[in-house]
Amino acid sequence: MPERTPSILFSHAYKKLLVDGRPIRTATLLLVLYVQMEELTQAKQFIEYDTDNGVYKIPFDTYYLLLVFQKSNGDLFTTVRPASRNKMAFGFNAKYKSKFDYYRGLVGQEFNILINQADL
Repeated sequence: MPERTPSILFSHAYKKLLVDGRPIRTATLLLVLYVQMEELTQAKQFIEYDTDNGVYKIPFDTYYLLLVFQKSNGDLFTTVRPASRNKMAFGFNAKYKSKFDYYRGLVGQEFNILINQADL
């Protein structure tokens, strides 16, 4: 039985998820990094980009996974997800030791991009 396409859920139709003014439906995961937000040199500018100027609040004092995706038009975008297992990633499977291992195992795969319907 073929495995289903992984999905990632966004709470908002962020600008980074648009192509020609319309939300993308898929993207390929290229890279997974483990980061602490306060350690990013340009954290303020990065957070402004990643959250559409604060639409989503990200605490600076915790660890995250920085996921880098590529859209079908070749543009890249990032998303930051809590590294903790407490907030389960959409589609997270208990067979993985961590979210990092889960996402790292999916590098190179296409994801369905899901956006909160209330925001469309």
